[in-house]
Amino acid sequence: MADDDAFASTLARDGVALAAWCGIGSSLVVETAAASGYDLVLIDQQHGFGGQAELLAGLTAARAGGLPAAVRIGWNEDALVSRALDAGAHAVVCPMINTVAQARALVHAAKYPPLGGRSWGPYRASLVIDGDMLAVGNTRTRTFAQIETAEALDNLEAIVAVDGLDGVVVGPNDLAISMRGDRAIDAPDVLEAIERIRTATREAGKIGWIFANTPDYARPLIMAGWDIVTISTDIVWLRTAMTEVVAQARAIT
Repeated sequence: MADDDAFASTLARDGVALAAWCGIGSSLVVETAAASGYDLVLIDQQHGFGGQAELLAGLTAARAGGLPAAVRIGWNEDALVSRALDAGAHAVVCPMINTVAQARALVHAAKYPPLGGRSWGPYRASLVIDGDMLAVGNTRTRTFAQIETAEALDNLEAIVAVDGLDGVVVGPNDLAISMRGDRAIDAPDVLEAIERIRTATREAGKIGWIFANTPDYARPLIMAGWDIVTISTDIVWLRTAMTEVVAQARAIT
């Protein structure tokens, strides 16, 4: 059965929405995230692994687990946006949006006319989203621009004001690298920039989503009022758990 508006329903709950960041390319990981209590899932096709078949399997697993699913595409290209949304993603996240023109190009690819120029062909998406897709597609599928460079900061207020852009995703690691040339994500200037992004996004009436490397880093972000928070990735969760098991076993011997 198709949902009414799973993404909106998730954000309407009390408290921050927790998003599982899945890049391994395994539908089983997506199902496990649903069973673990996450509120939504992101399938990463920028730094993650897997092609269209793995994407479809992951979206199917998310639906089976009752989670709205976002897809981070590899780059700001019309074909990548269309394939993710037509496959049934509730949202598309695009990396490295640095200018208003790039944000508008993302919206153009993701939204149907007259707001955008998305081509018709939502064969699986029509099974996932309730209602006539042409009538509801522009509001039931979300577009997120990743703000993760110094150039994006220079254009921040204009980017978040773009009509049809539903929200932003902040990548502190790339932001720190761009601003400072290192990964000092807790440096005062980086934290100040992150708070500036949150404020501008909130003032524009858009959805604010941020990635955190650890629960400790996420704690003040959750307290600050970000709408969606991601803590680490499936690859890191697996490596961390494996490392801990090996360490415990070595301690026995």
